Amino acid sequence: MSNNLIYRETQKFGLVCFWGIGLCWAIALGVMGYTYFNLKTAGKLSNDFYIPFILVMGVLTLVEILFFSARLVIEVRESGIFIRYIPFHLHFKEIPLDTCIKVQAVSYSPLGDYGGWGIRYAPKGRCYNCKGTQGVKLEFANGKHIMLGTQKPQELEAAIRLIWKEGSPRL
Repeated sequence: MSNNLIYRETQKFGLVCFWGIGLCWAIALGVMGYTYFNLKTAGKLSNDFYIPFILVMGVLTLVEILFFSARLVIEVRESGIFIRYIPFHLHFKEIPLDTCIKVQAVSYSPLGDYGGWGIRYAPKGRCYNCKGTQGVKLEFANGKHIMLGTQKPQELEAAIRLIWKEGSPRL
């Protein structure tokens, strides 16, 4: 089978994520500044104070960079469905459709159903998402499912249906 591209979507985390991390950064900076002022005023400031400050700010900065660079790429090709969550996946990962029994565009709660956004593993199955509450759910014969978060659920479902035959395994 050919590898022609039928559908491609690239998503990034929304601004709410950046504001949330920025708020944590500001709170940490405020707490560290307050502590610095109190220790300096009391004459108890030592060089050990700077180590946790640098560590906390460094970790928050790295997390912000990670969120800023992360993106989810979903491709539907004639040969199958491929996903890549940059920077976590170095290459595209194929989602096998040979045991898929149902494909459906759905609304869902990322936080309630999967515990958040990103690459999520839950008792219900796996979920790959960046933002929003829309997705395409792939159900498999073993009872598991994969949720693909998307901003265009009907388009993604239609593209998957072009390469998948309902109720019959791919050979």
